[in-house]
Amino acid sequence: MPGFRYDGTMPRIQLHPTQRQLLAATSRSLFCILFVLVGGDFSSAETGIAPLETDGTARAVVEGTVTYRIDPKRPWRYSRYYVNNPAGELAEAVIAMRGEELTNFPRSAPARTVSIDQELFQFVPETIAILAGDSVRFTNSDSTIHNVRSSSTIARFDISIGHGEKYRHTFKRPGGLRLPVELGCAFHGGMRGWIFVFDHPCFAVTGRDGKFCLEDVPPGRYELRLRHPAGQLKWKQTVDVKPGQTLRTAITVSPDDWTNQHPSRVRSRKNRSDS
Repeated sequence: MPGFRYDGTMPRIQLHPTQRQLLAATSRSLFCILFVLVGGDFSSAETGIAPLETDGTARAVVEGTVTYRIDPKRPWRYSRYYVNNPAGELAEAVIAMRGEELTNFPRSAPARTVSIDQELFQFVPETIAILAGDSVRFTNSDSTIHNVRSSSTIARFDISIGHGEKYRHTFKRPGGLRLPVELGCAFHGGMRGWIFVFDHPCFAVTGRDGKFCLEDVPPGRYELRLRHPAGQLKWKQTVDVKPGQTLRTAITVSPDDWTNQHPSRVRSRKNRSDS
């Protein structure tokens, strides 16, 4: 342009406050898009929850099937309730990892509420596993009054529940496999249930097919542990988990894995007819 001389400085542009806000918002949006495209994680900055992948290492999956090997010389009175013959898959076994990599493990999932009903004089389901901070909603589908109580050191309550009523309890303290919350009913002594509360998400409860799947497991060396509270079974094995691996394992338990307390001494909702 005639008469224009560039002196090497940038001209100052005066913007209205609304224009400045719009420009700032646009800049933040572009930054967010670029950040996500290069694999960024906003979980820590935006939500206050630490990211699951703190070092970029791919997490692993540990899955398998639990079976019970029957010994005719040492009959297990609960096999007819929990063992799926003829293959022997074991139901309602709690599986969990134990290792230093899970210490102070950040929670990424929101707290949830799980339901346990009292139906036909049973806790249904009888065994569940949750994260510390989760809640359990107890209901009563029977026509008679029930009670749900626990004297565990990590959760104490004693509440009567009439037909159609509900009670909700939040479990704030973990007990892991070592210290489950044992449920009972003050009016019906044969009713038993168990709630396992963990401080990490690497746990599962087997179904009728005996299968379990633990996801988002950090690489490392662990003890893979099993506990069957109703049948008083315990088992453990050391496993090495590699980044991005799907580790498949077959767990077989037997009368050799009974704890010191023989299972015939343990009352459960499934053995009321045996008493």
